Amino acid sequence: MINHNIYNYYGMAYLPKTNTKYDTHKSKELKEVYQSMVRHNKQSPLFKFKMSEETQNYALSIKDAAIGLKNISSFLSDDVDAVFDKKVLASSDESVLDVRVNTDDYDKLPDSMELTVHSLAGKQENLGRFVNSKAKGIASGSFGLHLKTDGGDYQITLGVNSSTRNIDAQQAIADAINHQHIGLRADVVTKGNESALHIESLTTGEGKNPDGLIFSFTENNPNQPIINFIGLNQVSVKPHNSSFSINGEEHESATNSISINNAIEIDLLKASDKPVTLSKVPDTGEIMEKVEDFVNSYNNLIKLANDNMDSQHSAKKLLNDISKITRRHANSLEASGLTVDEKGYLKQDEALLVQSSKNGQFKSLFNDISDFKTDITQTTDQLNLDPLAYVDKVIVTYPDTSKTQPNPFVPSVYSGLLFNSYA
Repeated sequence: MINHNIYNYYGMAYLPKTNTKYDTHKSKELKEVYQSMVRHNKQSPLFKFKMSEETQNYALSIKDAAIGLKNISSFLSDDVDAVFDKKVLASSDESVLDVRVNTDDYDKLPDSMELTVHSLAGKQENLGRFVNSKAKGIASGSFGLHLKTDGGDYQITLGVNSSTRNIDAQQAIADAINHQHIGLRADVVTKGNESALHIESLTTGEGKNPDGLIFSFTENNPNQPIINFIGLNQVSVKPHNSSFSINGEEHESATNSISINNAIEIDLLKASDKPVTLSKVPDTGEIMEKVEDFVNSYNNLIKLANDNMDSQHSAKKLLNDISKITRRHANSLEASGLTVDEKGYLKQDEALLVQSSKNGQFKSLFNDISDFKTDITQTTDQLNLDPLAYVDKVIVTYPDTSKTQPNPFVPSVYSGLLFNSYA
């Protein structure tokens, strides 16, 4: 008899265990399983077989693979998990708009909306005067600079001596700005033997100042015109807001990311003359993950049959019973993006799967009244009930069907297969 430890030992050898709500059962359901087994054994002959390690592993693998296939098909038809009801917004032009959904309340999502991006939000950039890098154009002394930003006011002190070159002064100001971490980035750019100080804001959108700038400089001592010499206030790119329309209504934003009702996040990527449509569609990414789980579970049973053809002649029956599911529904599966190859394995056509997920065709395969779902349930229930049906054996006696009472000891031949780590 196969005990609990042996079951777990062989089970772990081929498939990692995962606990789901489909692996737990009410006492009524467990009673029905037992009664089904008793009814089945009442009509079954008495047989014997060689219970080698390979045979045990094969039989237990059938049971576990059947559990996996039934669980994933149950998940795909579950109204609570409702993987087919999860929605995202799809952009008709992902080069213009990138959209994300931040809610599970799909009623907050519009069925459709149109956005036209007129212009993106931009940052401020100042490019100073290009001066001779090695020249010494600033008189010796200590200079105080006042930097005003949207975030506050800051002081910069610049010390110049007889050996300070223009590029040294520019780099010293750039370092002073960068070290304060105030939302600005500064560097020195060179062109031949000349250099200039380049400063840009890390944020976009119009500044709070009346002139719309995010930052500007003034000198503590007007008699020391270092700002004009270096060109600190030479604005090369003026900051501006993004401009866009939603369903014909004009809007502005200081950034290129907008939020709608805390449910939708939209990144504006580039301007476009044409409107971009956002449509509510099924979350095909999550659906595709579950479809892949289903395909892998089904193919795991096919692989068990193919791999054991030489050692277990009854593996042909396993292959036939599993393949009947897909043979019967070949047309519906193919229309949904699933085909069967010459060895019986399911293959995915991703483009067709995405399309059938969006139009609801794939979902219909797994609703509770579909013949496909019914065939999966009946087949996997049979595999769980009697995995030894696919093991080579010798019949000793046929059952006496004239008796109405089942032999309570007959189920013991299967009892070891009832123990598993899902319980």
